[in-house]
Amino acid sequence: MRSFIALALACGVAAAAEAEFAYRMEVTAGPTAPAWRVALPAQVHQGVVRADFADLRVTNGAGEAVPFALLSGDARPAAAQVLHALPLFPVLRNAAAPAAGLDLQVTQRADGTLIALSSRPASAPRAATPAYWIADASQISEALRELRLEWAAQDGVTAALRVEGSDDLKAWRTLAERAPLVDLKVEGQSLRQDRVELQPARVRYLRLTVDGQGGPAPNLRGVKGVPVAATPEPPRRMLTASGRAVPGQALEIEFDLGGPFAVDRVAFALPQVNTLTPAEILVRDKPADPWRPLTQTVLYRLAPKTPGGPELTSPPIALGPSTARHWLLRLDARGGGVGSGEVRLEAGYAQRHVVFVARGAAPFRIEYGQRVAAGERDARRGAGLALATLLPGYREGDEWRLPEASAGAVTTINPEAVRSTLATELDLKKLALWSVLLLAVLLLAFFAFRLMRSPAANEQVREPPRP
Repeated sequence: MRSFIALALACGVAAAAEAEFAYRMEVTAGPTAPAWRVALPAQVHQGVVRADFADLRVTNGAGEAVPFALLSGDARPAAAQVLHALPLFPVLRNAAAPAAGLDLQVTQRADGTLIALSSRPASAPRAATPAYWIADASQISEALRELRLEWAAQDGVTAALRVEGSDDLKAWRTLAERAPLVDLKVEGQSLRQDRVELQPARVRYLRLTVDGQGGPAPNLRGVKGVPVAATPEPPRRMLTASGRAVPGQALEIEFDLGGPFAVDRVAFALPQVNTLTPAEILVRDKPADPWRPLTQTVLYRLAPKTPGGPELTSPPIALGPSTARHWLLRLDARGGGVGSGEVRLEAGYAQRHVVFVARGAAPFRIEYGQRVAAGERDARRGAGLALATLLPGYREGDEWRLPEASAGAVTTINPEAVRSTLATELDLKKLALWSVLLLAVLLLAFFAFRLMRSPAANEQVREPPRP
């Protein structure tokens, strides 16, 4: 019993430590504005536990939490909207038939322009539904960076969209995976998400596949493409990480970014000139997680073509934003590796900002680095409020017109919470399994002890009387 009491007390102390934030950053804001915006330095990105920053809060001088919203990046410079309407062709299937029963019929001009596209299900359906859509981008000479989707008014749309690109309608590569599509209306309020960011690519055809997620999938009626030139590049911060060879794997190099940065550009600095190798990039959030393939590329560093000229190096790789902390470069053996020396990962990421309401007296502080921010339910919601809730009468871009507060020094306010934060790198599933195993061993030992002390057990081991 004493052991169990001691264990319970230890767990209580650990839980109290986890309830504290590990770090604090002072924020200097003026006294006049009702709301302020502050840019989060790299230290905050590396100190949070959750990729959605749910273990972060803003407090005033009295230690009271104040309302805030989290911004995912910097403001993009304004630019004229250039939209290209893409012909859209639905590929139909029988509602009761599998997708494998599709019989695709394509008619196109010599220049590749689609003039007819139809599908015949294996059996004549009464009501056919689109299996996917083909968008014709053959007349667009620029790479596309974004799609704007149109669909008929529907209630409760929550879906995910996969976008693939092709030049021949045979070989396809993924340009966007599980991009959210939303169209919700509640009590006069509406929420609509109809934009999809693509991995920039110049392709002739796009294949759009919608997967409903608990609600009806939108029936697409039109799609417009936004070229790269019409979408200014957002400001980025750069982060460099040194590679570490994976033990026992000569062609695998691992990188640790130190936190959940929203990376959308990566480049690799190779150690030796005249190196060229195909490679695959994989990511994972925690060391115990399995690797997830992200993209494939060819890396090279070649000597100048002319004496004194610049080296030829592989360009930065554009990606959909990834907050994974751990990155893996898996080299193709046919390329012969990269030689001896250090490989560096150069990552471009969008710096996060916090908008907060200046309620109460200064100084304002940002505290972060906690296993659970405000209860499991609130943590699952992510960090902060929506901008439309935080800023009444909100219009797009209002957050970037707010006065900017200054981020001060970061201090450690709870070393125990820091150690608890580092412990979250453990695989919780394995921890749970080990806990169950330990509990089973303790129960087995308890029953064995009870059995040995029982009178029946003593009778069985007693020696029989001698004649």
